[in-house]
Amino acid sequence: MASIGCIRTILGLIQRNYNKVPAWAEESRIDWFQALNKYDDSEVEEAVRSIVRTRKKLPNVAAVIEFIQANRKGKEAIALEGCGACRSTGWREVAHWYSSRGKLQVTTFLAACDCPKGSRFAVKCWRDVVDKMRDDPFTEAVYYGTHEQPNLTQEQRLHPEIMEKVRERNQAATTGAWQSLVDVPSEPRGGE
Repeated sequence: MASIGCIRTILGLIQRNYNKVPAWAEESRIDWFQALNKYDDSEVEEAVRSIVRTRKKLPNVAAVIEFIQANRKGKEAIALEGCGACRSTGWREVAHWYSSRGKLQVTTFLAACDCPKGSRFAVKCWRDVVDKMRDDPFTEAVYYGTHEQPNLTQEQRLHPEIMEKVRERNQAATTGAWQSLVDVPSEPRGGE
C-alpha cells in the first residue's frame, strides 16, 4: 500500500520538475493517496520517476496507474495516439452559445475527442455533446475544434460584449491612448 510519505515524495518530485506552485502538492495529496493507496510504494515511485524522465507533460494519476498496470503485466506502457483535432491531447475545445432568460451566454469547455486517446476518457465523445446542444432550442451556436482548426478563435470562445471590450482596449493600445486606461494623478504624491 502506498504510504502518505510516498505520495508526498512523488508529488514533491512532480512539483519541482513541472514548476507547480508549492501549495499544489499539499492540495493534491489526498486525491493522489486515494487513487494510489492500493499500489506499493516502490511501484508508485518507479512509475512517477520514469514518467518524469520520459514525458514533457505533467503526469496525472491515470498515467501513473496505467504505467503500474502495464509493468505488472510485463508490458511497456503504450501511449495511445491522439489526432490533429485534439492536438494529441484526447480533448477537443467546445464553445456553446445559448440564450438564458433572454440573454446570450457563452460557455467554453473541453469534451473527449473521438480518437483512440480521447475515447479512453469518457463514454460520450464531443460529437454526442455537440449534437445534444444543437437539439436544444435555446442554442444559438456551437463551435468545436476540428482537424483544420483545433483551437477556437477568440470570437468563437468569448461573449460578444467581452470581445468588444478586448477590441476597444487593443484599439486604445495601438493608437497611443493607453494612458487613458490608467489613473494618473495630476499632482505628484508625497512632497509638499
